[in-house]
Amino acid sequence: MSIDKERLSANIRAELARNRLTQKDAAAVLHIKPVSLSSRLAGTTEFKFSELISLADLMEISLTELLEGVHEPVTANGPNGGAVAS
Repeated sequence: MSIDKERLSANIRAELARNRLTQKDAAAVLHIKPVSLSSRLAGTTEFKFSELISLADLMEISLTELLEGVHEPVTANGPNGGAVAS
């Protein structure tokens, strides 16, 4: 299953803003440098599952809420009849 990294980043940024938290706050909770969080939000580096759980906890939302809409839909019209992410 493929993840829409832009949507995930947008969700994280929106929740940080709603909670009046900075990227520096989030990076501190994740025990990473702010530049490392920026890299994850830019899609250059993938988030670890444990980091997503920590972010959801920080923002007092469920992991399901944080991941809302990030799965790219799969269609049955891929090459050779296989499924592909659209």
